[in-house]
Amino acid sequence: MPTTRHDPILAPGTAGGAVNLPHSPAAVPGGASTVLVTLAHALPTLLPAVTHRPSTFMEQVHVFVSTGRFRSLAEMRAYTDETYDDGNGLPSPFITEVGLDEYEPNYIEPYPSASGRPVPLAELLAGASYWVQWPPAVDGTRLADAAVCVFPPNVVENPAGCTLEYLGAFEYRP
Repeated sequence: MPTTRHDPILAPGTAGGAVNLPHSPAAVPGGASTVLVTLAHALPTLLPAVTHRPSTFMEQVHVFVSTGRFRSLAEMRAYTDETYDDGNGLPSPFITEVGLDEYEPNYIEPYPSASGRPVPLAELLAGASYWVQWPPAVDGTRLADAAVCVFPPNVVENPAGCTLEYLGAFEYRP
């Protein structure tokens, strides 16, 4: 039999710092419809604290490039992607070089040239996340055959330690 919890859900900015919401429709006279009405009244209070970010909030992507280093996508992925041993993630050479102690692998984006030859960065990075926001800061005519983009929540501690060329950190709005 399910248990009913009566502890409050905390919501910053509310009187007393909490909104009392039942965790089970059975705990409320009137059942599920009362719970939905209660939630509908509480959401304007709860959501701004969770979803609102100032319009000036900016993130940074770190961009690394190279020419002639990788002969295949597999070779590039061996450099950028973590591996596993007995279920434990092992940092890749790239992760180690740039100093990502705590990292989210899905936010490290490798971009090899489809042709294997150097192409303008505007072409190479055209599929990168948020690319339409940060290309003005990158010399799009510059040639490279591989690039790696590192997005938050990853924190690049040592970009100069990378064996790829570090182009810099570029701002974008998530």
